[in-house]
Amino acid sequence: VWFGNFSGQPMWDVSGITGAAQVWAEVMNRLNAGDKSLKPEPPPGIVRQGIGNPESYREEWFIEGTEPSATLELAGRPFQGIQYPASGTVITLDPDIPESQQRVLFSAHERANDHRWVLNGKTLGSAAASVVWKPRKGNYQLALVDGKGEVLDSVSFEVRGTEPSRPPLLTPSHPYPIVLHRIQRNLW
Repeated sequence: VWFGNFSGQPMWDVSGITGAAQVWAEVMNRLNAGDKSLKPEPPPGIVRQGIGNPESYREEWFIEGTEPSATLELAGRPFQGIQYPASGTVITLDPDIPESQQRVLFSAHERANDHRWVLNGKTLGSAAASVVWKPRKGNYQLALVDGKGEVLDSVSFEVRGTEPSRPPLLTPSHPYPIVLHRIQRNLW
């Protein structure tokens, strides 16, 4: 689905989920109205298996022979790890989406009140709930740390793209641009 201005001008404050995805969903719903949806059969060699503990039980698909044989545990407790972002994730800043709307959600499996998020050595806060972080261009190391300071899990990820541009300051109309230039630089 193509979604945009016929003139080719950018569409501001619109992403795929707020633009084209809604049109695509409406078209598909109308084309399939009244049709009964049938569950597809998995391809040969793919198996479904339940994983997790009673609080977080879910079923996942695996290539036969790669499914886990036991629940993951670490030091006698359920696996406590970073759910998002996955290690190696590349996040891209989008210049067409307002800076105030670009955020990354850090989430973990099996959170506890004494867990905390640490990003590049700096504590962000409690991991008892997901944390929303404002992305900046660069390479990052995110760690999930317990109350004793033990790293339970860590991932590395990268943020790419251009930094949001700052609004331009007014051009001075008097003869002292050097002084005003210094003032402008100190504002930022």
